[in-house]
Amino acid sequence: MPAPAAHAEILQMSQNQVQALRQKLQDIDWGLTAGRFPRDAVEDLKVAVDDLRSRVWAIMTAYSSSEGVATLQRFRLRRGAQNLAGLMAELRADPRMWHEREVDSVKRTAEEFLQLVADHPGS
Repeated sequence: MPAPAAHAEILQMSQNQVQALRQKLQDIDWGLTAGRFPRDAVEDLKVAVDDLRSRVWAIMTAYSSSEGVATLQRFRLRRGAQNLAGLMAELRADPRMWHEREVDSVKRTAEEFLQLVADHPGS
């Protein structure tokens, strides 16, 4: 647990960030209401908000845990595995996705990840 002065500073930073986030969400809400965002941007926003929600939940869980850093690391690994499993399911279900240019980027990243895992002595 942080020292009282550090805790107060963290709390103030958190309050400022929450206030800034609320303002940004209000701006987005106004933009959506006015129809200023294309459909793809709205889909990206939904993914980003879900990711943010999940990360905040993990941080809150880690903060209350005696294994804070390890809790966050396990969360990131689980989240990565879930994202990969979801992407594989989408690729199996919709063959049109294989024609998107991002597939090459996913393939390179997956190859690099497999090499990293193979090179790590604890894997």
